[in-house]
Amino acid sequence: MSPLARTPITIEHALLGFLLERPMHGYEIHQTLLESNALGLVWRVKQGQLYSLLARLEGEGLIRASTESQGARPPRKMLEVTDRGREAYHRWVIEPVQHPREVRLLFLAKLFCAHRLGPGYVSELVRRQEQEFRGQLDGLSRQMEEHSQSAFDELVYEYRIGQVEATLRWLSRCLDALARDPAGARS
Repeated sequence: MSPLARTPITIEHALLGFLLERPMHGYEIHQTLLESNALGLVWRVKQGQLYSLLARLEGEGLIRASTESQGARPPRKMLEVTDRGREAYHRWVIEPVQHPREVRLLFLAKLFCAHRLGPGYVSELVRRQEQEFRGQLDGLSRQMEEHSQSAFDELVYEYRIGQVEATLRWLSRCLDALARDPAGARS
């Protein structure tokens, strides 16, 4: 089994969101990802990589493919979400990320997807993420008190604490901003 197959599926769950709307073919998904006002602001994926990710989702049983006739042109492979994929997507969207470094890519992808699903998903994701990072903030503060033995140690802990505090401030802004902007939500 290749290392790729053993790696847990993460951001590629975002692809399931496009297929929840309607069955699509891989090229259509790629074109949607290139839109600068959508997930393309967060995640850049090459077309070959996309097809690899879609094959992986299919192998995991999260999507299924069918062939669609196009008259004189070659048939194309249409993809749709399975029930298992739908359940996995909805779980993934509200699951918080574990590390502040994952906010830039993984959390923003989740936030994009949650916004498309509706305000309840955004609220749940942000609430869970705030809870996760508040717990980390408490842990970092304790670690700083208990384990700082030098100025360098203190600087490292101060940086990590500052990063989590800044992310928590930004998370509280997410709810307000997205509540005022229903454009991303699906009807």
